[in-house]
Amino acid sequence: MTPTETTATELTVSEAVAAHEIPKRSLHRAIERGQVPARKIGPMFLVDAEAARLYGAIFAARRALAAYTGQADEDDE
Repeated sequence: MTPTETTATELTVSEAVAAHEIPKRSLHRAIERGQVPARKIGPMFLVDAEAARLYGAIFAARRALAAYTGQADEDDE
C-alpha cells in the first residue's frame, strides 16, 4: 500500500464529508479534539470510516434537535 492509499476502514476527509454530510470544518475540529481517529499522511488526513459514520449520525441528530427546538447549533458550519 502506498502512503496515500486508503484502506476500506479509512476515508479521506473529503470522502467522509461527502458520505456523511458533515461540514469539513466541523470534521477537522473533531479530528483536532480527538473525537474522530485520524492519521496524517503529508498534508492529508485519513479518518477511521466507522468513527466518521458515527460522528455524521451524531452531527445529524444535533442538527435535527437544534431545528426542532429552534436553537442554533454552534458547530453547524
